[in-house]
Amino acid sequence: MSKQGRPDEFEALQKRLKRLEWSVESDRSEARRLRVGNAVLVAGAVALFVSLALPWMRGPRRNHAGFDAPATLGSEDLPLRLEARGVMTGWEVLGAAITEGRAVLAVFVVVLVLLALVAYALDSDREGLYTAVQACALLPTLLFLPTWPRDPESSVVMGPGPLVVFVAGVMILYGASRSKP
Repeated sequence: MSKQGRPDEFEALQKRLKRLEWSVESDRSEARRLRVGNAVLVAGAVALFVSLALPWMRGPRRNHAGFDAPATLGSEDLPLRLEARGVMTGWEVLGAAITEGRAVLAVFVVVLVLLALVAYALDSDREGLYTAVQACALLPTLLFLPTWPRDPESSVVMGPGPLVVFVAGVMILYGASRSKP
């Protein structure tokens, strides 16, 4: 009887060892997935923040006095004046949107809320936060499209800022999906 008991115990120990090895490997792959997701999420948040320092609008210089952005960026009676250098960064557009009550202000509000959500989600393990980050990731780009001038004769062209916002949104969306607990 003792000979029959030992092989059963040995087989049980082998099965338990295999389950433990599988559990350790599963934990390692889960930790790797979370590290990659968090790194992409942080890189997307940094790119989103840096995009505000990039030119959002470009246009020709008129006697070194800047140019008027089309009224679709805000109210028709308050044209947005660009600086004499012919470009306007995201921070400058944000400032003009705040002082002049522009429709494009919603884009910046969502960008700043998204940055706050990403920072809070990285510090927390709540699944709902990652879902909120995923829901808001491409929202700045979707809000920016209706406020951008659609006039083909417009002298205002989009700078790299909104494009970086889109790429950062995709990165944040991917990172949040990988980091979701």
